[in-house]
Amino acid sequence: QLIPYIYTAAHQASTTGYPVMRAMSLVYPEWEQADTLLHQYMFGEFLLVGAFCQEIVLPGGRWIDAWTHKSLDGGRQLDVVYPSHAGGALFIKGGAIIPTWAARDSVETSTVEDLTLNIYPAREKSCFVLYEDDGETNRHVNGEFATTTITAVRQDSRAIVTIGPRCGQFEGQTAKRRYQIKLYGLSTTGTVTLNGEPAEATVSSEGWCGPVESGILCLQADAIADRDLQIVIQESN
Repeated sequence: QLIPYIYTAAHQASTTGYPVMRAMSLVYPEWEQADTLLHQYMFGEFLLVGAFCQEIVLPGGRWIDAWTHKSLDGGRQLDVVYPSHAGGALFIKGGAIIPTWAARDSVETSTVEDLTLNIYPAREKSCFVLYEDDGETNRHVNGEFATTTITAVRQDSRAIVTIGPRCGQFEGQTAKRRYQIKLYGLSTTGTVTLNGEPAEATVSSEGWCGPVESGILCLQADAIADRDLQIVIQESN
């Protein structure tokens, strides 16, 4: 499921040297305690993983326990608790934009039309630039790849998600792209618009990392060539 997220991080690693698995001191160089946190690391931009540890220290900001979906304030140490089926602690950074697709064992992308965007809007605007190529050849070094910029922000009682058009082209790229947008941590009542027009939203409990009892606001949208998709969620009071 996480291949789109991991593949994007791997591309960043290959072009910048910034690794997929990131030491806390690399991500938070001004945090004095970071050098001592040897049993936790950032996995890509938005996931904090605990490995073989009984405690974990959350950096400042808002975090979501991936297993319980409880929202937590950072800047503190927590005892590690996770379900028996999981391998360890996993926390999601507030503002996270995590692309997933149906479970599969290949990075080949030519047959993938549907993409799920799991979004956790925060007060600070967040951005994720999805990277795609054919998943088989080295043609990306000659510029055969595509990127999609996704941003999210929460402003008082509303959240705004913007999905840019795909930029670039590679052989086998699908002509269509359908997004399943899942918004976590928002009120499941209120109004939703897509590019200024009322949009139908549903409520689901099926999250990418397990069931979410509080509910997830979901909607579908088809990509439009050369045009942004803007979703505005106005929460009810």
